[in-house]
Amino acid sequence: VCSQLKTPWEETGGNLKGDDSYKAPFVWNNVDLGKAPAIETQKLAPSTVDPAGEDEIALCNHNVTVKYNPTMSECHVASALAATSEFELEKGTITLHVGEELPSDDEGDE
Repeated sequence: VCSQLKTPWEETGGNLKGDDSYKAPFVWNNVDLGKAPAIETQKLAPSTVDPAGEDEIALCNHNVTVKYNPTMSECHVASALAATSEFELEKGTITLHVGEELPSDDEGDE
């Protein structure tokens, strides 16, 4: 849907929103919102050679390390292939490692 939007540039002279020649910034070009988007299925598998990396997050009051185990190039290809994708992840493609519990905010007030 977004790829079918046309966003015209407004001219810098004058207040177009008050002029008769004003055009809305987004113009729909015969987009059928009732039509289901094309979904591309992509498969990702873990790599033992060069995994993409990891992120550390706080989840349910614990430090959690999220490990992205496919290669970085596989992740880039998967993200660039389609606007709407369904991913089939082999076992171990993304792993969560739950760490220590985060300290309570109340403990710092003492």
